[in-house]
Amino acid sequence: MLNKFLICSALAAGCQLAAATDPFVGHWVWNAQKSPTPTITYSVKDLGENHFAVTGSSGDTVNIQADGVLRPSPFGGNVSLKKIDDHKWEMVRKDHGFLQRTYTISADDKTLQIHDISTRQDKSRDVQTTTYMRTAPGKGLLGEWKSVSSTDDETSQTGRQMSIGPFGENGLVFSSPAQKRPFHIKLDGKTYEDIDQDPEAVKGTTTTAKRINSHAIEVLTLVNGKLDNTMEYSVSDDGKTLTTVYKAAKSGIVFKSVLDRK
Repeated sequence: MLNKFLICSALAAGCQLAAATDPFVGHWVWNAQKSPTPTITYSVKDLGENHFAVTGSSGDTVNIQADGVLRPSPFGGNVSLKKIDDHKWEMVRKDHGFLQRTYTISADDKTLQIHDISTRQDKSRDVQTTTYMRTAPGKGLLGEWKSVSSTDDETSQTGRQMSIGPFGENGLVFSSPAQKRPFHIKLDGKTYEDIDQDPEAVKGTTTTAKRINSHAIEVLTLVNGKLDNTMEYSVSDDGKTLTTVYKAAKSGIVFKSVLDRK
């Protein structure tokens, strides 16, 4: 009979060796100075009877009744929208955290400011203000917009960190103090349904992940068989910097973040 202790010790040693040699394993903290500000598009259309179609940076469109009542979103969580006056609106979104969003439109209808207060699961917060210019005719919030600048509150940077550890024979687990649930991926190029059993995940979501090389990983997320987004992770040759690149399939918008090893 095989000695179970020896087997477990060998497995533990193998995991430790993988952690020591995998450049992704470690603790990473977002670097605001190195991370470029993306250009974001936004649009709001009047559907009549106090219903509006809101299309954000992901390219997904959500139809919302502007009565301030939280209702399920087809993309997960719950969302509400409310018009305060011709130049001010408010949105609330609840999923893995809580978002309070305020829209302020300039008196000449040419500029839009979106002020976001995002509260994470660990109660830490992101505070961000993004300024948009109108790119198509419209009145008030209605119309099409394109971002021209964005500012983050200094306290927002402290919560943008994550730890990466080994998972199974050829996988990784991503965790953050801001999120209750870790994110697991198997780097074998196969398709998996919600490994983490997230109750707030969009139905029909699948993930495929693979290593491009020892310092690069690609993760594809599909919804009902259609590509939703691509996430690329790469570690610098010296192992000190992690770069993530998120590409939204529907909008083509790219979000790039740079994190430093701690």
